Amino acid sequence: MIYTVKIDDSTAVGKQLMHDIRTNKSIAKIIENNVCEPPAGYLTGDEFVKRGKEKIKQYYKDNGLL
Repeated sequence: MIYTVKIDDSTAVGKQLMHDIRTNKSIAKIIENNVCEPPAGYLTGDEFVKRGKEKIKQYYKDNGLL
C-alpha cells in the first residue's frame, strides 16, 4: 500500500521521520514537490467551481430564470 503524507520537518519528530525515511530508501521514497495531484475521483478547486457554475446555469435555464 502507498501512503501520501505531509511531514513538518521543522519539528524534532518531523526531522527524525525524514532522517528515518532517507536512511531506509528501500521502503520509502521522498517526492519533494509542493504541488500534489488529487487522488482519483477527487476534483481540484478549479474543477469544482467550474462544475458548480455549470449546474447553476443549467438550473436557471431549466426554471426559466435565464
